[in-house]
Amino acid sequence: MKKYKLYKKVKPVYCNLEQLLANIVLPLVIASYISYPILYFFSTKSAIIFNFFLAFIAILFHKSLKKYLFVLNNNDLGFRTIFYSFASFLIVFIVLSITDFGFYLLVVYQKENQFNVSHFYLWIIILFGLPLLYYILKLGQYYFVKKYQDYDFINIVLAVNHDLDLFFFDKQYSVCKYWKQKIF
Repeated sequence: MKKYKLYKKVKPVYCNLEQLLANIVLPLVIASYISYPILYFFSTKSAIIFNFFLAFIAILFHKSLKKYLFVLNNNDLGFRTIFYSFASFLIVFIVLSITDFGFYLLVVYQKENQFNVSHFYLWIIILFGLPLLYYILKLGQYYFVKKYQDYDFINIVLAVNHDLDLFFFDKQYSVCKYWKQKIF
């Protein structure tokens, strides 16, 4: 007997650029521009403390962050909520720290005239390459599934023509109204 495959509807990868810029990139750029003078005039410890408080404030007060971080969507009370809030805090803190590392490299270059090219390229790969790689993998997964669905399934346009007067169903007698009128 032939095994049948079930059709699973896949959605294409969707990225709303306006929401991405307004809710993720713009606050990240603003936070990085604020942390640059902190890194330049103070130490890296003060920048880490600034990132800590900024991540805490972002988790508490940014309501539209729930759209982008899956860990904030859980409404249960108890250990799960605390764990998810802590995990989302760590995610925001790590992203802020990674973005500030580029400004740290700039501060070291301005103060000591030393520029580490390998750290700079690693920072560029982590900051821009990982999100781009994630998007490319999701897009590739969509096209892979879509290709095999095109191979296994056929699109059929099915039009059923019928007379609307003949196919009324009567729930009480479980017979069609048309036949009930003609026969009984």
